[in-house]
Amino acid sequence: MKDLSTILSDLIPDFPTGNLAYKEKLQTAIRLLQYQYPEKAKAQLEQAIALDASLPAAWIGLAFLEWLQIPPDRLQAIKGETLLQGVQNLPPALQHKYIGVFFAFVAQQYGKAIQQQVEKCWIQKQYPTAVEQQAFLDMLRAVLDGADEPLTPLIAYSLGANPPQRLTAIPVDAIAQSPYGIPFSLVYLSIPCMQAAVQLVEKIEAPDARAWVQAGLQSWRYAVLFLVDAQKELLFEAYQKGWRQPNPTAQNVHDLTVPVSDTFHQLLHWVGAENGALSQHWTRMRTYPLPKKDVLAFRSRSRFQRTMHQEWRLFKNTYLRTEEMGV
Repeated sequence: MKDLSTILSDLIPDFPTGNLAYKEKLQTAIRLLQYQYPEKAKAQLEQAIALDASLPAAWIGLAFLEWLQIPPDRLQAIKGETLLQGVQNLPPALQHKYIGVFFAFVAQQYGKAIQQQVEKCWIQKQYPTAVEQQAFLDMLRAVLDGADEPLTPLIAYSLGANPPQRLTAIPVDAIAQSPYGIPFSLVYLSIPCMQAAVQLVEKIEAPDARAWVQAGLQSWRYAVLFLVDAQKELLFEAYQKGWRQPNPTAQNVHDLTVPVSDTFHQLLHWVGAENGALSQHWTRMRTYPLPKKDVLAFRSRSRFQRTMHQEWRLFKNTYLRTEEMGV
């Protein structure tokens, strides 16, 4: 996605004003962003709002900066009132443009946070502490209860459509046991932003803005692919551990890989890839019945191991594609 200063540079031609002091504050904020001074840029926008709170440009710019400056573990705390203040009285074309770009920008920020968390867990082997994991689970439960929506649903009224529906099915207990619980939580929280951006992208008339939205969506999808690949490795590790120390009540491969299997299946459902090749392959694999464990079943166990060796090899070489995602 384009640099934020490039995105916000459209505010000046899109919202012409005779207030020269206000315009100067906007121009200064954009220059400060170009030189990587977001705090100073935010101060300039706040000063512009103090000059004339009825003009939309500074409100819209401030909404972007609020999201740019917060750490990944606080993304869910930001509401959408600042953006709403800027777009609520705009004509539809400008509403579609700036709300679409905003949602794509938010999704991109989530994507960066998802990838950072996966890198820590997968590459650096720095798994979240119990305190960090619990904080995210508490936040998820608050969202499920409607107490902490990441974006105000009121933004949707300016689109002339209902807000994107939040997915309600979330395996909180399974996520609590996963080292990827935090990136899973971030994916869940970012789904409504993605849905909104996908709904809007075709309504955006400005070619540059449409391209920005598409790039932001793609950035999020690549982060999800990174999480899916990491989860595939975790599934294989869970299977190997379950096979060496099997659960006496386990009936199939799914039982050996719980709770990783549940979170993996849910992740593919969230991103709209439940009908893709990877999902279909795992759906088939997880239902494989386990062979009996008595001495007479040695041959069946050997056949099972050979079959699963081939299946896992094919599974590892089956990749989720961004075109298969529904968001």
